[in-house]
Amino acid sequence: MILYLDTSAVVKLFIRETGTDYLQGLFAPAGVFGTSRICQPEFSAALSKSVRMGICTKETAEGALKEFARIWGSVIKVDADAGVLDSAADLAWEYGLRGYDAVHLASAMRLESLARSHVTMVTYDKQLWDVSRKVGLVTLPERL
Repeated sequence: MILYLDTSAVVKLFIRETGTDYLQGLFAPAGVFGTSRICQPEFSAALSKSVRMGICTKETAEGALKEFARIWGSVIKVDADAGVLDSAADLAWEYGLRGYDAVHLASAMRLESLARSHVTMVTYDKQLWDVSRKVGLVTLPERL
């Protein structure tokens, strides 16, 4: 199974939240996942915001950043090239997606095309989850 994780899912791999155990259970058999290159700065921004909001400590966030950097080399990264961005713009317009959510969806669709195999979109963003299903991607978790 090829998993595509948006940033909301990647955060759960490193910061304990609702859904972390489920996601870690998915990740263990897959062993590797794909995401857009935009995930890297989005992940850092999400952790920084978590610290500012008191959701996690600075030490916890720094540990998560180090662990993320350790595995980043093994992640399948989809470039946000002109084709992905053009597709994302169309998806944002057609489905009312936020910009980076549209880039994640276009990236998952690109990965599915390149892999010539089904890709499962893993997201905890309800709108992205709904639209991913509308365009024919398998989505997890099964319900949001």
